[in-house]
Amino acid sequence: MVERHKHRLRADRTRATPGSGLGLAIAHDIVTAHGGTVFAANHPGGGAEVGFELPARH
Repeated sequence: MVERHKHRLRADRTRATPGSGLGLAIAHDIVTAHGGTVFAANHPGGGAEVGFELPARH
């Protein structure tokens, strides 16, 4: 079983507050250390869909 988490990002909200660009790299390292995967894709309605999957605890 896998738990899936995702969040849709809108460009008009994210461009107003620039960051260092390390967020996905840090998330990737943490999630993969726990046996999961990180994904990012274009959202059909605009913006991006970013999320991660983690193995469910037993």
